[in-house]
Amino acid sequence: MSDKRQAMLEKRARLQAQCEAQRAEIAAHVAGLARPIALADRIVGMTTRISVYLRAHPLVLGALVAALVVLRRRGLWKLGKHALAQRSRVLRWGERGLIIWRTWRALRSRRANA
Repeated sequence: MSDKRQAMLEKRARLQAQCEAQRAEIAAHVAGLARPIALADRIVGMTTRISVYLRAHPLVLGALVAALVVLRRRGLWKLGKHALAQRSRVLRWGERGLIIWRTWRALRSRRANA
């Protein structure tokens, strides 16, 4: 085998090893982003489905816009914002229920993994 060909094969092997090392490094950096990327994918998918639904059902969109206009004009929008700001009893119970539900899910997943 000629020296030139041998040198090219060695260079090719070095470059392939370098590429493999770079791929592994990129994979290590991207591994921490898997959950945020999955969340972004879910949000994009959900908004896409909503926009497709609203394009297929323009009356629903019109009804939503009309409801928002009516709520703003009658001052119910401010009333709703005020209720959220005051952290009413219903919201506190909702938070407690959410905490209990999340705890139950975490315990169930731990039991399934054990």
